[in-house]
Amino acid sequence: MTYGSRIRRWKWIVFVTIIFVCINLTQHYVFSADKELFPVPENLKTNIQFWKKVFTLYNNDQVIIHDANNLEVIYEICNLTEIFGIEEVSEKEKWQEVEIVKEKYKNILHKLATLKNIIPDSLETHERYVYNLFKNDPSPKTFRKASHNIRGQKGLKDRFREGMIRSGQYLPQIENIFKKHNVPQELKALPHVESSFDFRAYSKYGAAGMWQFTRRTGRRFLKINYTLDERFDPIKSTEAAAKLLKDNYEKLGSWPLAITAYNHGVHGMLRAVSKVKTSDLGEIVKKYKSRSFKFASRNFYAEFLAAKEVEENFIKYFGELQIDRPEKYLTFTVPNYIKISTLAKRLDIPIIKIAELNPSLRKSVLTSRRRIPKGFELKIPYRKNFDPVAVYAQIPDNEKFHNQLVSDCYRVKRGDNLNGIARRFRTTVSDLLLLNEIDNPNHIFIGQVLKIKSEKATSSNQEVSPFFAQNNKKSENRKNEISFESGEQFSGPHVPDKIREVEKKVNLTEKKALFVSEQNEKTNEDNLTKNFKKTDNKITVQPGETLGHFADWLKIPTQELRNLNDLGYGEDIHVAQNVKITFRNVTAKQFNQSRMEFHRLIEENFFTMFKINDVKIHKIKKGDNIWHLCNEVYEIPYWLILKYNPEKNLRKLRAGDMLLVPIIELLSNDNAG
Repeated sequence: MTYGSRIRRWKWIVFVTIIFVCINLTQHYVFSADKELFPVPENLKTNIQFWKKVFTLYNNDQVIIHDANNLEVIYEICNLTEIFGIEEVSEKEKWQEVEIVKEKYKNILHKLATLKNIIPDSLETHERYVYNLFKNDPSPKTFRKASHNIRGQKGLKDRFREGMIRSGQYLPQIENIFKKHNVPQELKALPHVESSFDFRAYSKYGAAGMWQFTRRTGRRFLKINYTLDERFDPIKSTEAAAKLLKDNYEKLGSWPLAITAYNHGVHGMLRAVSKVKTSDLGEIVKKYKSRSFKFASRNFYAEFLAAKEVEENFIKYFGELQIDRPEKYLTFTVPNYIKISTLAKRLDIPIIKIAELNPSLRKSVLTSRRRIPKGFELKIPYRKNFDPVAVYAQIPDNEKFHNQLVSDCYRVKRGDNLNGIARRFRTTVSDLLLLNEIDNPNHIFIGQVLKIKSEKATSSNQEVSPFFAQNNKKSENRKNEISFESGEQFSGPHVPDKIREVEKKVNLTEKKALFVSEQNEKTNEDNLTKNFKKTDNKITVQPGETLGHFADWLKIPTQELRNLNDLGYGEDIHVAQNVKITFRNVTAKQFNQSRMEFHRLIEENFFTMFKINDVKIHKIKKGDNIWHLCNEVYEIPYWLILKYNPEKNLRKLRAGDMLLVPIIELLSNDNAG
């Protein structure tokens, strides 16, 4: 080697070393500069301490009654076990008891607000106690304001502890993903806030999975359709979360803002920064006023910091824990469309185990109504020296397919009955019951979307996942007990007694909205298919739909739809808006199929986590609007309230209008109220 070659080699080594050092210094800054990356605003310290108490001191049977604006003010710890003992009670009953306690303090605050020149020694014990909570500013204005800010927060100690144990299954991969995307490792604490590392979590507003992606945000990074919902995949959703958080940071310039944007949205935080004229989150929380910047958004960063502190020192709060370890598995890319029942049989793996390892597979796949998609990365249990590719090669070609199964759908109209629907589509009532998991034929209702048939529908439904075997067995038993006479009419569903009591209180116009099933599911508009009979190809926007959805279903660029409807970049469409579409790449039937499956997916997800407990009448007052009622008063999704009021224009409510409102209850435990 010549002298010149040695010099060039050393220069190259020095250059690479400098680059390596710079990269490591940069990563050290990104991953280790904790205080600089995650500052603690002075006015959020009280909030952080509050959430640490929620995470470590109080369990699910304890409710903290507190002031929503000043988390230092805690009125009482309501112990539900002391109230109900070991009696099995619903979440609704528990929260009714909490409301009684909240009302007690509200009345005390109202009384204090009416008193002038309060003499503390003259107050009763409870009044004096509440007065002392506000002794720094015991003014009538303070008490009046506080009376509207009483909130209940369930303790999360047991839930956080379970989340810590579960987190061990995913943390090694989360850390690798965050390192790959160059985002701080500290952000791995966020799932404690969002879901307690439960990949099955689903909120009443449609957020799903460990990272609680909404459909709108999730579609940016993940596949969400009637076959797959990757929001439930812990690893793929972590990839999406890393991308979203990094994108938030690049647009907002600080991690406190980026983390808050995870809850409030990046555009919402940009508006907040612009209005308050600061990037200091502490100042934004203190000064920014917006109808959408509510308790959850104001506290999201404080919750994160509290969760991060508890996670890093979990032994201090929970003692030694047996943290779960990652499960070993093999990954196999499926070359064709294939039924899960076929693959499970050939690979000798129970369907229930495939479902556990592949939570993004929808119910339609697990029950073999749809095939596992071509190219899907299937996880299977680890077996030493097992070659899934070799086993797959032995599956006969007639059990592998080039296309996906497509089920016909039909929306029930007034006067329809199962016999007539079965004859029209050349199927049987028995198959309709099985395919739609209907226990009782009296429970079909106007507007219900029925799956009609798919390829070999009967055999498909005999190949049922253990998840659904019990329900289908019930359906089969009931089917054998029911005789169907020609022309039998199912003009409306069974109406529970509670709803009949409500029905007596409303006029004939309101009665038309009471055709609800025992599960209280009802459609929001007439049959979607009638939109496609129009020559101008216009459709009416339904809840949850976006231009992006339409573009996907039509297989055209979103910008083409914007041009077609004279919409500017970033301009949103809204519910009930008429939108022009074009069937250039798909048929109207294909578009309608995708659209109905989208809405069916929303409802299936919702009713796996929630049930309808009751129906009440809400009389519209001056100033009421549907968004306030949905988000603040009843905390239910817009599409659900629309189902109960199909003949009303919910966007143009007037004082005196009567709405039917379904009261929902979480099938497991809810946490705040």
